[in-house]
Amino acid sequence: EEAEAFYEKVGEIIRDVPAHNFLAVLGDFNDRLGPEDALYTYHGETNHNGKLLVDLLTEHDLLAANTQFRKKRGKRWTFLDRCTRAKRQLDYILVRKKWRNSVLNAEPYHTFCTVGSDHRVVSMRVRLSLRVPKPIHKVRYDWKLFSASDELQKQYTVEVKNRFEVLEIEEDANERYQSFVEANRQAMESCVPEKEKKKCKSFLRHPEIVRAREMVETASKSVNATSDFKATQNLKEAKTLLYNTYDQLKEQEIKEKIHRVENLPDDSRYGEAWVVINEITGRKKTIEGQVAGASPEERVKTWYNHFQNLLGSTPETEELEDVDMILAEGNISDDPFSPEEYIKVKISLKQGKSSGPDEIPPEVLKNCDLDNIILDICFPMTRKILRPGVVPS
Repeated sequence: EEAEAFYEKVGEIIRDVPAHNFLAVLGDFNDRLGPEDALYTYHGETNHNGKLLVDLLTEHDLLAANTQFRKKRGKRWTFLDRCTRAKRQLDYILVRKKWRNSVLNAEPYHTFCTVGSDHRVVSMRVRLSLRVPKPIHKVRYDWKLFSASDELQKQYTVEVKNRFEVLEIEEDANERYQSFVEANRQAMESCVPEKEKKKCKSFLRHPEIVRAREMVETASKSVNATSDFKATQNLKEAKTLLYNTYDQLKEQEIKEKIHRVENLPDDSRYGEAWVVINEITGRKKTIEGQVAGASPEERVKTWYNHFQNLLGSTPETEELEDVDMILAEGNISDDPFSPEEYIKVKISLKQGKSSGPDEIPPEVLKNCDLDNIILDICFPMTRKILRPGVVPS
């Protein structure tokens, strides 16, 4: 009766999950499935609890993922009885049949030495197969490396100058500008290296970690076999060695990150240093744009109180007579841009900022000797804008 009530409760929970959602039910069901009800099982027949599980699978169109893959018999059982040393398959991962192609593998792992349980850990590897269009691959260039390399900058400059053909003054400014943009695009493809994809660094397969874990497993087996003081002491030493190895590798990783910051140009160190600090501390970007309050009324009240405290109350002042406004003459030039103004703007450019619609980043404008080409394009264009007041298309 308890088993039947349990499966009724599980069935109610499954029914509350939308049919199109990916569903995974993991647990120690204490059931045995036979070959008549599943593909690859450890047992030869289904017991009473197993029949209840089969009814649940049939009713909700589920399957036991760790019985769907052809494994050796020793890779199917999930429970080891400590008294009789009997092996059983009692733990399952249930998924909906419509998602069976998304399950790449499911099997138990020997974890008695590390988890301290008489059950094996059953894991499943999933890759959701969704019908979505493939995203267009956007090349991400390593502009930090470009800024730090004089050789890349010279190579880029020569490439742009070779590809860009200086047109006559009478030619349309838009066409000359588009030729310059296209020359930069081709130079990026040939000269600027792409960013390396960041991989999640894991120490689990590091040779030193593997060696230390093997020592822990060997010492743990010795403790289970003999249970004497020396074996217990060896296990403690092996675990201490494993923890110290993890600490040493983490320390080495931090040193590599600091060395990476030190090798960057001065104007890029500050931002990269904060990236490294956030990686080490695990701090994430704060959520922006969320106003405190559980309802729209509470959020409006929060905004009202915020600005009331910010602006304060209306000051009490005597009525003043109207005073004529005096405007000072500003030293603003409306002449066409000069080379001196261009150089001033170029010096003020900050690297690491996003590029404009032409996708030419500030690293190129600041570090490459393209001033003559840019001035040759911009001066006629700015004259056309400032004098007749016509903006080019």
